[in-house]
Amino acid sequence: MASYRGSVKDFVNFNAKQDAELLHKAMKGIGTDEDTILMLLTSRSNNQRQEIKAAYKKAHGKDLVSALKSELGGLFETLVVALMTPPISYDASQLHKALKVKYSNVWLWLQE
Repeated sequence: MASYRGSVKDFVNFNAKQDAELLHKAMKGIGTDEDTILMLLTSRSNNQRQEIKAAYKKAHGKDLVSALKSELGGLFETLVVALMTPPISYDASQLHKALKVKYSNVWLWLQE
């Protein structure tokens, strides 16, 4: 039995190539189908999202995260980028941000 981290389990009938095409279509043309992007990405595990990222690069020659960032904005963009980031990288970046803020505040306190 596999152990899981988090609450999103592998999507049963997963097809990375098909999902990459659905995302491409959601970003193609005028306007962006944000509902499709959200529903697809939140129903796939992070490992599956990494496979989708690779399939997108292979099919379209572009980085999926860059394509998503160019189509989205604000907090929704931040959410999607976080979803597309491998857990260890995301955790490391959040820890780095937290320490940067903490130690910059300590530095300011020492300057007083």
